[in-house]
Amino acid sequence: MDELAIACSLGPQERQRRLSAIRRLGEAALLDVEARPGGALLSFRDSDGVRDQLAAIVHAEAACCAFLGLTLGSEAGRLTLTISAPPDAMPTVRELTASFQGTVNG
Repeated sequence: MDELAIACSLGPQERQRRLSAIRRLGEAALLDVEARPGGALLSFRDSDGVRDQLAAIVHAEAACCAFLGLTLGSEAGRLTLTISAPPDAMPTVRELTASFQGTVNG
C-alpha cells in the first residue's frame, strides 16, 4: 500500500485564507476539542449553516491534505469532526485544531 505524502498543496496565501475561515467557524460554533491518539474530536453547535461550512472545509482539506482523515458526524445533538492522521502528520492536526480554537493566526 502506498503511503500518502504528508504535504499540503496550498500556497501561503490560500493556506492563510483557509485557516482564517476555519478560525471564524470555530469562533462561531466550536463547543469542545478532545485530543485523541492519532487525531482529535471536535464538537460544534448543530445547525444547517455550520454543517454546510464543516462539509466545505472537509471537502477542501481532502483536496489539499489527502493524508488527513476527516469525518463529519453527529452525536448527542452536536456536530462532530473527527480528524485522524499518521504520526508524522500530528503537527498538522494540532494546527487545524488550534485554528478552530482561534489560537493560530490566519
